[in-house]
Amino acid sequence: MKNYYQIIKERGLEEYSYQKNFLTNPKYDTDKKTVGLFMGTDAGKTTVASIKLAIFYSNPKNNNKLSVVFAAARKDTRTNIQDTFKDYKKYFNSQTIKSVKELEQHINNKTTQVLVVLPQVVDALRKRKTTKLPKIDGWMIYDEAHEYYLKPMVQKIIKIMSPRYKMVMTGTPFIFNSKKDYESYYVSVEELQNLGKSGDADVITVASAYNFRKEDYLSTDDLRTNVKINENHTSKTLELVFKQMLTSLKCKFNSNFKLYQLTGYFNEINPTIIYARNREMGNQIIKVCNSLKLNAAYSDSVNDPDSKIISDFKEGKYKFLIVVDRIKQGFSYNELFNIVDMSLTTKPSVIMQMYGRLLRKSKLQPNKIKRYFKVVPKNEVGYVESLMLGVLNLCTTEFYSKFNNVKSTLPIPRIKGKKGIINPPRKNSNNQTININILQSFSDIGMNLNLQNFKSIKHNENKYFQITRIFKLKDIKWILLDHKRRGAYSDEEIMEESLKHTEWKTFTKTKEYQSAWGKYNGDVSKFIHPNMTKAMSWDRESIDIAFKLAGSPKESKDLHKHKDKTIRGAYHGMRSLGIVKEYFPDPTLEEITDFALNECKLCSTFNYSRLGQFASNHYPEEYKELKEILKKRTQEQKQNFKLTTK
Repeated sequence: MKNYYQIIKERGLEEYSYQKNFLTNPKYDTDKKTVGLFMGTDAGKTTVASIKLAIFYSNPKNNNKLSVVFAAARKDTRTNIQDTFKDYKKYFNSQTIKSVKELEQHINNKTTQVLVVLPQVVDALRKRKTTKLPKIDGWMIYDEAHEYYLKPMVQKIIKIMSPRYKMVMTGTPFIFNSKKDYESYYVSVEELQNLGKSGDADVITVASAYNFRKEDYLSTDDLRTNVKINENHTSKTLELVFKQMLTSLKCKFNSNFKLYQLTGYFNEINPTIIYARNREMGNQIIKVCNSLKLNAAYSDSVNDPDSKIISDFKEGKYKFLIVVDRIKQGFSYNELFNIVDMSLTTKPSVIMQMYGRLLRKSKLQPNKIKRYFKVVPKNEVGYVESLMLGVLNLCTTEFYSKFNNVKSTLPIPRIKGKKGIINPPRKNSNNQTININILQSFSDIGMNLNLQNFKSIKHNENKYFQITRIFKLKDIKWILLDHKRRGAYSDEEIMEESLKHTEWKTFTKTKEYQSAWGKYNGDVSKFIHPNMTKAMSWDRESIDIAFKLAGSPKESKDLHKHKDKTIRGAYHGMRSLGIVKEYFPDPTLEEITDFALNECKLCSTFNYSRLGQFASNHYPEEYKELKEILKKRTQEQKQNFKLTTK
């Protein structure tokens, strides 16, 4: 029987700690509970499942046991699993089932160890009653389990086939987080980023002129299928997004240019996927792209049933791909750089799945920024901005396993005769509007949804097709770190960790040090012990001398950016001793007020100043009052100017 380490060595795989921890821990081989493998994008869920099956079938006792891998309800996820399993044919034989007839044949022959099949194919065979569904005496593995695993149809299949071992996999585990009968294992996007396994992408909200009423929404937060999409709004939104892409590439052009005047620049845009709300919108988008003579293609289940166009896109035949209800999950393409989300969905799990398509690191341009454009109806900008902030928080370790307020209502496609896959009709709703309870659920688990921490683009609320806000996951991680480090460890724990270090520099990289910094507002001198000789190369006396030589600067940047290397060293000495604020104390409210009233001539001058930003974070109520005073003063100055010029 081969173990994890043998298989890793034989396959020549790179070893990751989170994979090893899962595959070598016996509690995740249990037949008492369903195993939950919940990992962020590019963690290698399918690879982990392959190794688990390889370990299982390396035991001769399991040679004749049947395992079934359910590939959610989409052909593209089935293909992804099929491609990975090919590399493990040395350890187990697998067969991808594409039809009810094929499934019936393999069940009767009993020659295959692992079947890869869509659940609706199994259900179709069950309904025929010509062949009895076999018992699964090996593993039942369900991929993208957030979609349909808990649905009655799937649960009925599982009950009949009675798998001995069960494992569900998904990158968005929110419907499972509250369930106690699961042996769950979590690996967040944040953890993957810390390991260098996953990349990052900016999230940019785009205000559009799409405007919907409460009766346009289902109780599931989705738009009704009969809601009309304005073609002009679609065209204008695309114009804004394309121009933003070109601007990020530092293409110089007049902002008044129309899209057709910019066609010469479009070759510089990296591969882009545009998620359309429905076929109506998808046809509108491809029409715009064709009019601009862009290298674009459109794919949905009707015109591209075998996903040939999607494969061509990955091979570089197209620069832009427009899709409807496709490749939101299980799609891997490292060189994808832009996503334009025009689906208008507000479901956190769906948004997170689409965002995850960008988190795979580019092999050709690893340092290039990837961007996720979230198109927002004009009457939902504030709500969606908060929603996107919450979704990005779900990428962090702190919240990944906590959020559970997601109700899946997506119907499973069914096979019916020769007509192929059809969707059962949706039940009528009571004209419910957007479910703001999601934001409440975010707050309930401790999320900070303060939008002031993130870059806001000043825009006219009456003018649409504008960028409104930019989110970066790294900023969210820093805010969480600031929150977590305050009082996370006791003094005894901090000192215990401190005694392990002879260099102050190494101690400052620990969580205990960060906790002490937040707990004592930067003064961590009490945790310096005599063995930290290198940390004490700067004392208070020498710092004082350097500080006076620098002209007693009022801002820390004037010290740490000083042309004299010695004086710059004094600043780092301050940081090492945790006494920066002794030399550069936080401004008082009186100082901020004096600055604003005496030195600022315009309201915007104060808003975007260092002191204005500090006041916004630390004195929010006083900041609002001061802003109003400055706003009136600005208006008076403008009025006086008009009078004098007359």
